[in-house]
This record gives sequence, C-alpha cells and structure tokens, in this order.
Amino acid sequence: KLARNTGNLMVITGVLHLLLGIVEHQKALLEIWQLGIINTVDRNLEMFGFFWFEINGLLVVFTGALIQHYINEHKKQIPKRFGWYLLAIAVFGCLLEPLSGFYVYVLISAIIIKLKVSF
Repeated sequence: KLARNTGNLMVITGVLHLLLGIVEHQKALLEIWQLGIINTVDRNLEMFGFFWFEINGLLVVFTGALIQHYINEHKKQIPKRFGWYLLAIAVFGCLLEPLSGFYVYVLISAIIIKLKVSF
C-alpha cells in the first residue's frame, strides 16, 4: 500500500515544505507582498531564499502528482532508477545541509527502490 502512494507522499512532503517556508519566512513574504510582488525577490537574500524555497516546494508537489498519476494510470510503480536519482539528490542535500528535510527524500527513495508492488 505504501508504494502505491509514493506520489502522494511526495505531494505531502511538498505541501509541508511550502507551509514551513511560509512559517519560517513570514517577514520575507510580507515584504514581497508590500513591495507589490513583481520584481521583488532579488532585493535581499531572505526574499531570494524564500522564493526558491517555495519554488522547490511547488516542484515537489508537481513531481509527486505526476508520480501518482503514473502509478494510478499504469498500475505499477515508477522505475527504480527514479528512486536512485532521488537518493543521489537526497544524499547530496544531507551532506550540504545536515539539519534539513532531505532525509525525507532518503525514505521516499528507499520506498521506490525497495518495495515490490502488486496492483
């Protein structure tokens, strides 16, 4: 059952990432809003960091939705190589930022690589 919901796990991870970004960077979000949104994120590092943090969260949500669609349509897990790619990204992220959420991607990649699925 877990492997059938790999995409949903990614979507949940992405949504949590988006919410964390909003909670941690409320000041940057407010400043971007007050400046009128357009052409604002490169004014300081906090706004720039917030922007890319949120873009990453959106990409994780999108990727998760795409994975789940594939699983639902084809009635099979995504190719294991995707799990290896995700694991490489996760390990790289853990090395560069040990106190981070990259460990979630290690778990998701393990699900993709290891679990056998019967549909």
